[in-house]
Amino acid sequence: MPSSPGFFLHHGNDLSRLADILGRELAAADGDWLAPDTVLVPQTSMRRWLQNSLAERFGIAANLRFRPPAGFLGDCLAPWLPPGGAERLLTPERLQWRLFALLTDTRRMAHPAFAPVRRFLQGDEPQTRAWRLAAELGQAFETYQAWRRPWLLAWSRQAPDDDWQGRLWHAASQGMVFRAQAVDAYLRAAAQGDCPRPPELPARVNVFACQNLSPDAVRVLQSFGRWTAVRFFLHNPCESYWGDVH
Repeated sequence: MPSSPGFFLHHGNDLSRLADILGRELAAADGDWLAPDTVLVPQTSMRRWLQNSLAERFGIAANLRFRPPAGFLGDCLAPWLPPGGAERLLTPERLQWRLFALLTDTRRMAHPAFAPVRRFLQGDEPQTRAWRLAAELGQAFETYQAWRRPWLLAWSRQAPDDDWQGRLWHAASQGMVFRAQAVDAYLRAAAQGDCPRPPELPARVNVFACQNLSPDAVRVLQSFGRWTAVRFFLHNPCESYWGDVH
C-alpha cells in the first residue's frame, strides 16, 4: 500500500540528523520499488553531500531522483500554463534575447520612462552593455516569477506608464506564456477544491534543506499533500521551538 498522503514537516538544527530521518523514511517507504524517489534539493553541492551521507549511513543511496525545486514545480504545473505551453514558454534564454531586442530599439528607449536605462546604454560598447543588462534583468524577472507573481501578472496586462521595468516585462511577455501564470492558475484551481492531480506528481516527494522557497512554492508543495506524501526537511538554526524563544 502506498505512503499516506499529507504534508509532513521535519525540522531541526542538525542537518545530519535530518538526513538520517530522510534515509529511514526512504527505507521504510512502500509501493513501487522500481519507481525512483524524488528529492528536491536547492543546489548541486547539497545533492552531493546528501547522497554521500545517505550512502555512508545506510550502505547505499540509489534510485533517487534529485531535482531543483523550480524545475520540479515547473513540470508539475505545466498543465496550468495558458494554451501554447512549451512552444511559447518564456524561458530565461528567450527572455534575455527579447529583452536585448527591446533595449536596442532606439525608438522604444526614447520614452521618458527609460531615461535611467538610456544613461547606462549610452556608454562605451552599447551593444555589450545592452546584452549585459538584458542578462541582469532576466535574472531579476526570474526572481519575480517566484516572489512577485502579482507584479508580473499585472504588468503583462498593462504596465504603468512611468515604470520602465513594467514596460519592459509587458513588451517581452506579449505572445508568450510564463511560469507565474501557471502558479496563479493552479493555486486558484486548488482553492476551489476540485483541482485534478498534476500528472507529473510522483507517489512521494521529499524536500530537503530548501530554506529559501518562495511562499508560492511552499503553498504549491503543501497542496500536493492532498494526493501524495510530501516530507519537508527544514534546517532550523534554532534548537528550541521558536515560540518558546524569548
